[in-house]
Amino acid sequence: MTKQDKLQAVIEYGVKKEYLPYKDPSCLIGYTKKENKFWIQCGMGGISYHNIYELIFSHDFAKAFWGKGDRVVKEHCPGCECGGDIYQQKWKHHLQQAVISEDPIDYYFKKIESSNKQP
Repeated sequence: MTKQDKLQAVIEYGVKKEYLPYKDPSCLIGYTKKENKFWIQCGMGGISYHNIYELIFSHDFAKAFWGKGDRVVKEHCPGCECGGDIYQQKWKHHLQQAVISEDPIDYYFKKIESSNKQP
């Protein structure tokens, strides 16, 4: 599977998980391999093109893609006054991991692969 195919799958998964560009239900989102950019069209307006990293590194997309509810243990700090564990929302944790990963698109795509393996 090519990088562009993976990116297309990541965008489609985010939309399926209810990502709304600009929080506007009239907006459509897609990906064009030719320009390697994603596009947004709201209502009857024109199409605007954006760099792919604007999307996958945005908080709104990460919240939709990874989910907002669960928390993960970010750090364990024995002996400190915080009670031992530092928690972080799941979407923030995964967004940070995507940012520091060697290939953020592959990092996102692994979530899709693991979701497809679950019954």
